[in-house]
Amino acid sequence: MSIHGIYLRDKVGKCVAVNGGGPEARSGLLLDVQRDYLALNTKEEGVIYYNLKHIKSLTVIKQSICDKLDTVTPPFIKEFNFTRLLFRLINQTIQINRGGPDKLIGLLTDVTSSHLTVVVGGENITVPIFHIKNVSVVVPKKVEKDIKKEKKDIIKKKKTKKSMKFKK
Repeated sequence: MSIHGIYLRDKVGKCVAVNGGGPEARSGLLLDVQRDYLALNTKEEGVIYYNLKHIKSLTVIKQSICDKLDTVTPPFIKEFNFTRLLFRLINQTIQINRGGPDKLIGLLTDVTSSHLTVVVGGENITVPIFHIKNVSVVVPKKVEKDIKKEKKDIIKKKKTKKSMKFKK
């Protein structure tokens, strides 16, 4: 276990905020810390596995934020390291990273020691493991919500383009 991981072990079972702000920031109950990743239970997205190399900060926060979580600890994967965790996720729909241009949702089909392959819209996308900040198994409701949001964004863009045509 890394020095970083050893420092975080005493925070297991506490309510924490990971990475302060930005698209990768989340708060929830710290479930576990392993050699190079941690497991965080969040209300919105379930269990997220964070690669310790990409954690900028971890802050213990008010327990009341975590009181909204289910009182039963959800099942989560414990593995020796982040790569072995990814092997356990093969054949599942996963989300890599939380937001921004690096976000990716698709079916995990292959994992090697250096990269993984995700099928998105029929295309095989290879992602180097060292670029993965976090990963989670996608809950079907979340996929529907993301698809609806994307459709709304497309409709907004089309309406904006139409309104610009009329202004000319």
